[in-house]
Amino acid sequence: MLPFLATLLLIVCCLPLQMDVSCRRQRSLLQHHRFLLASMGLCIFFLIRHRCSIDIAACTGQHCFSIGRKNTEQNQKYRSHRDLIDKSDQVWQEMNRRAEAGDVKGTEGMYEELKDKVPHKMRRMFLNTVIKACSKAGDLQRAESWRSEMEAAGITPNLKNYGKMIEAAAKAGDLAGAEKWLEVQRESDVPVDLTSYAAVIDASAKSGNIQSAQKWLTKALDVGLIPNIIACTAVVDACAKAGDLQSAVEWLAKTVDRGLTPNILTYTSVINACAKAGDPESAQKWLANAIEVRAAPDVVTFTSVLDACVKAGKYKMADQLFADMSHFGVRPNIITFSTLMSACAKQGAWAAACQLLDRSIEAKLRPTLLSYTTLINACGRAKPKQVDVAENLFLQMMSSGIEPDGIALRTFEKTVGEPALRRLSQDLGINRTVLAEDANIRFRELRQRRDHTFLDRRSAQLDRGTSNQLGE
Repeated sequence: MLPFLATLLLIVCCLPLQMDVSCRRQRSLLQHHRFLLASMGLCIFFLIRHRCSIDIAACTGQHCFSIGRKNTEQNQKYRSHRDLIDKSDQVWQEMNRRAEAGDVKGTEGMYEELKDKVPHKMRRMFLNTVIKACSKAGDLQRAESWRSEMEAAGITPNLKNYGKMIEAAAKAGDLAGAEKWLEVQRESDVPVDLTSYAAVIDASAKSGNIQSAQKWLTKALDVGLIPNIIACTAVVDACAKAGDLQSAVEWLAKTVDRGLTPNILTYTSVINACAKAGDPESAQKWLANAIEVRAAPDVVTFTSVLDACVKAGKYKMADQLFADMSHFGVRPNIITFSTLMSACAKQGAWAAACQLLDRSIEAKLRPTLLSYTTLINACGRAKPKQVDVAENLFLQMMSSGIEPDGIALRTFEKTVGEPALRRLSQDLGINRTVLAEDANIRFRELRQRRDHTFLDRRSAQLDRGTSNQLGE
């Protein structure tokens, strides 16, 4: 604006002077017009320049404001996204805690609340966490349902997902399901590690299926995987659950030959095999071997040796071993006490069994259904039968919130008779029909398991015989 005003002032001041000079010196009219045209051109030039400067400044300011507003929106969007990720991470921490505890409903509920807000790149982690909860709870059906949802969402399962699917089947005792998911993983692009094989071997061990455990360990070796002590211990445990002491000892020796150091779980599995075989002397020998190699025995190990002594009728040996536990700093649990109660029950020593119950309560341990069933069995084996004591124990069990099952009712009926059982069932509102059917189902399952164990043991013996003949 200032250059424009200056130009006008110059024209106004110079115009009279130029006219006067032109009159005095008689300049031509043409020169005077040229001066006016030049002045007007100069004025127009400064006017246009000033106007353009205003427009450019206005545009520049508006553009800068637009960029600043856009950057602010982007920053706000980033901060909200970052806050969402941080919140998702916090929620996942809580979900993971529940998943580790096997809380399927709690984990599923948290995922349902957040699934629409979780960033896509984090959805696989959240779904794997839900599947982890199912695997910890041994709920294969729910794990497979969430796996289907993952695939429907276009999320590719990873190594952890396959491991959790196999673990869910293993926890459920579903060997066929564990083998199925391992085969699915083997056919996929996801590499199979030793953890997956170990989970299937563990499922085989829980089923007492020696052949399956050996088969999968052999397949792991065939693909170049080096078995660790966990996988080898699972095979030893499979032999133990099948009651095949010889195979358990052989696999322990193979473990040492491979340069692996057996841990207390390995030795405990062999001791369990000794208990199944009714060989307490061998059980104590393997306990001594574990102590010698500094594999500190725990309460499970001592209880397994106690079980071997009780099953073989070596009750004094069991009492001495129970006394020795304190020298190793091992505190007995309720299973340990129940095992000793079983020894008393077999002898009909109901008073000693009741003393063990009192000692367990003094040690702030909570008796289980097995504990009370064992005590009632001791009363039934006593001579004469301790009917009143058995009834008091049954009432004590009910008052502590422990519901009887079919086996407990059968044991109680053998001790007190059917009329007393009918009277107590009516007084306490116990449905005997349902529990009796439950007992029949459980007895059939035990019988099938024993038959399966016998067949596995016989098959393993035939396999060893064939191998020996081939070796000769």
